Amino acid sequence: MRLAQRLAQEASLARECLGDGDDAAYAVVMVVTAKQLAELRSFRHPPAVVCQVLEAVAVILGVADTRWSSMRKLLDSNLLNRLCSLNPADLSPTQLDRLQTLLQVPTFSESLDERCPAVASLARWCNAVGGVGERPGEERPGQGGLLVEPDLWLLNEAQLSAVHDLTVTKQGIGCVTFHGQTDCRELVYCLPDVVVLNPGEVVIYPNQKVKPPVGSGLNKPSTIKLYGCLPKTQVFRDEKAREKYRTRVKTMTEEKGAEFIDYDCDQGVWQFRVTHF
Repeated sequence: MRLAQRLAQEASLARECLGDGDDAAYAVVMVVTAKQLAELRSFRHPPAVVCQVLEAVAVILGVADTRWSSMRKLLDSNLLNRLCSLNPADLSPTQLDRLQTLLQVPTFSESLDERCPAVASLARWCNAVGGVGERPGEERPGQGGLLVEPDLWLLNEAQLSAVHDLTVTKQGIGCVTFHGQTDCRELVYCLPDVVVLNPGEVVIYPNQKVKPPVGSGLNKPSTIKLYGCLPKTQVFRDEKAREKYRTRVKTMTEEKGAEFIDYDCDQGVWQFRVTHF
């Protein structure tokens, strides 16, 4: 109850800060206090969740340098004014794309009020801003939490027969883009049975008996992006450690017959391509 009351108070204060215009109606932010900023500045070695949230804040505000020394300077009293005056509509497509990627990290879907209360309101603000620019896509009942772009259920039969670069996403887990033209006329009836996105893996046609020949259906060149692929115990203390682990991920990717694209050691975002499944 205390938490619910506090969130209600924060939302009320946020509306006062932003006003009652149309922009404020969809850009609801949570109040960040000077006390919280001071607590964040006091960290000499901030927890990973703090770094992840502040990186998202930096992207939104257009701050390129995300080193902790620069982030500490950002956490001054003027930051409150910058948060309140920001118009999400002013974010560039590049900023929105990067923000959406960062918001897939489990940190932003977990409750931070117990783990790190000082950064919780900032995380909610990032989620609110990200929601304004969220890519189109609607989760359909019975689809196992999968989002599909373009929305197959809005297409006619002719359009379904040749869908360009079909992308299937599961929030917080990852996404897969099937390149080229795909016939989705049957896919609308069996998507969750054909595309399975789990933490750290994507499985296409788990039932091998129904997998079509290479080049047909979804058994085609694809790009995969998986979120939250972080080692459970290892901490990257410097750039050398990051590069060493990134090389390990690259080697593992290539051993599986895939083409390595990138791996973000801080966010655990792993990207690679395959020619087929």
